[in-house]
Amino acid sequence: MEKQFVKFYPGVYTDREKKALAAFMETCRAIEERGPVSPAEIREGKVSEAMPGVYTQVITEEILRYNNTKFDPENPLYNDEAYAVKLGYRSIPGLQTLAAHDDSFMAPFPRDARDYMLVSGLNHEISFYNPVYAGDTMYLIADERHILDLTPAEGSEFRSFAIETSGSIYNQRGELVNKVAFRAVENLKALTDPEHMKEEGEMDWIGPDWDSRPEHYYSDEDWEKILSIWKNEKMQGAEPLYWEDVPIGFQPAETLDGPIDDSIEPTPRVGMGNGGTRTLKREIMDPDFRRTMVRSEQSGIYRMPNRADSWPKEPELRLKYGEEFGGGFRSVDLPHGEESHRFMLINFLGRDYALRHINNFMGDHGKLVNIRWGIMSRDSLASRGFTVPASPSAVDFLSVVPFKAGQPITEHGMERDVAWVKSYVFDKFCEDGKHYVRLAWWIDTILGETYESGWATVELPSRND
Repeated sequence: MEKQFVKFYPGVYTDREKKALAAFMETCRAIEERGPVSPAEIREGKVSEAMPGVYTQVITEEILRYNNTKFDPENPLYNDEAYAVKLGYRSIPGLQTLAAHDDSFMAPFPRDARDYMLVSGLNHEISFYNPVYAGDTMYLIADERHILDLTPAEGSEFRSFAIETSGSIYNQRGELVNKVAFRAVENLKALTDPEHMKEEGEMDWIGPDWDSRPEHYYSDEDWEKILSIWKNEKMQGAEPLYWEDVPIGFQPAETLDGPIDDSIEPTPRVGMGNGGTRTLKREIMDPDFRRTMVRSEQSGIYRMPNRADSWPKEPELRLKYGEEFGGGFRSVDLPHGEESHRFMLINFLGRDYALRHINNFMGDHGKLVNIRWGIMSRDSLASRGFTVPASPSAVDFLSVVPFKAGQPITEHGMERDVAWVKSYVFDKFCEDGKHYVRLAWWIDTILGETYESGWATVELPSRND
């Protein structure tokens, strides 16, 4: 029997939706009634998870070093304590996005109101104020939450809501670490007979067939390209990069990570997730060691002789939350000669590969002030047969890049893709005596297919300081 779906109209809600909408709006009201949380209240121990819209996380030495070494292993600032202290840090800082856990802020529309959900229009933003150190307790505080009905006036089988939560992250000293905004469009479908789904036991998430993009075989020519990119990477490091020396149109040296055998997994309270393989750049660039590696006949990817060595040991994340996180099915668990089914790359994995690119560009004397990124735009879903409204906060990040403008992103990153990060300086400005540049960044497969993009604002030293 063919499934029948409810046809939705903006502002006209079924009894099932009304109940769920009331529950969602209650979370918004609770945050509003709680009011702002002050740094003094945090220092005095008056802020806890008993309060609406508040979560805490403890940054352990293990999780900090795990992410630093996985995403920026050659950068002494994030891996050498003496080097970090010499630059004025108390100890090794965590990579910039470590504390900003998206799901602690985003609140999905209650599942009681739908049988299927399609997510689109992710568009997130993080601003940076103070470093994160091992031993810090982070207070993730939702400041505001809003919902907007985007369902088309002519009616649709999708009820589309744009949901946005903005918030602040403080440490136990009451110092502001991050300001965040996490945004997504949830497109909900409801069966006229909800029992139909329960009888069949179907999954309630639906989405495009991103894996219809053919998997790439990494040829000898591809590896020559990868090796060339690695050889030409430039880490600015201790040498200051001055604002005056960076013209609009400047393109920092490209970086490349991967091929990404396994994606990370979203992990409660950890902004950078958990799991996933590391980039074998050091091993592959060593021709003697490369001869000991095993090259896949199916994908052309080089892997460690003991395949599991491609996967760094995951931190223990049970902590006080009473659950085991990460460690799902991994391709590294397979013997050589076998490949796993490819899964999508989590949206913030691309963002975190972009961090190494940005850190290389700005060096030790630069500061990442803000990063924005987005995936699963209306265009990308339309290319796979789904018609959904555009997010009201959607940004065409590549419109400012002359040779990328007008080219919609229609792909999604998949396991065994590389993260080939490129960028372009499109703006320079001064504000309150400080000097900033803005970069548009994007991530390509080895074939140059773009699958993620964003912006970054970087503060640089000035020759006139």
